[in-house]
Amino acid sequence: MKQNYQGLVVSYQWLANGQNAQNLADALRKSVKGKVFVILDEVHHAREKLSFGQACEVAFPDHVVAHRLMTSGTPFR
Repeated sequence: MKQNYQGLVVSYQWLANGQNAQNLADALRKSVKGKVFVILDEVHHAREKLSFGQACEVAFPDHVVAHRLMTSGTPFR
């Protein structure tokens, strides 16, 4: 990643596809480890048994991510 890196937006479909999560984790670990602020919208889709949840665990481990903001527009019943 470039030195002037400011941000990145990915869809949950992209993150859960193939090696994208691992490739992103490797890039973040090399360039901005400990400085990552992850915003997960519709976080209820990130359950650990779903592919998006598993991809989030790979791409955004605690040693890389400094802060997380998790939102959901869906009311829980």
